[in-house]
Amino acid sequence: MWEGIMEKVHRVVLFCDISGFMRLAYSIEERMPAFVQEFYRMVGDAVVGGGGRIVKYIGDAVLVVFPGGEETEAVRCALRMRGGFTELLGRHAPGDGSRLEVAISSGEVVEGIFGHDSLRLYDIMGEPVAHAAIMNRFPGIIVTAKVRDAAGGEFRMKEMPSVPPKWGGEPLKAWRVLEE
Repeated sequence: MWEGIMEKVHRVVLFCDISGFMRLAYSIEERMPAFVQEFYRMVGDAVVGGGGRIVKYIGDAVLVVFPGGEETEAVRCALRMRGGFTELLGRHAPGDGSRLEVAISSGEVVEGIFGHDSLRLYDIMGEPVAHAAIMNRFPGIIVTAKVRDAAGGEFRMKEMPSVPPKWGGEPLKAWRVLEE
């Protein structure tokens, strides 16, 4: 019944996560669910407005995919998301210090419908997903070499320390998008 629903495709993967979320959640207490919903709405508007698709929410993190070749739009989306987060935080918890960190990778993923018969959902898997999740530990908007090569002409970037993948192999080269 579910055969043929997975395929290998080139995608741009964006992973965003709120740094300092637990501190923020405790500080806004009962307003936290409304804050998270507003955060999801802001991220969704930025993503859909740029031609991307939300893959899933993971607590205070969001996994997003863009069509292959849309690295520049993914970086633009990240800039919109960070600006929107600053505004959102200013309304709900001024001076809190939480930040939205974003990482963007590009390459071949497997996408399709996955899961148990009781819950099957669209998802993506592959190195670009792992790379974005790993690089998300740096502050700001962090991109891989492939994203830098495809979108770097439009944005100023600074090289970051290489990131060793958990599974071994060559360290990932990373760049921070300089926000102005």
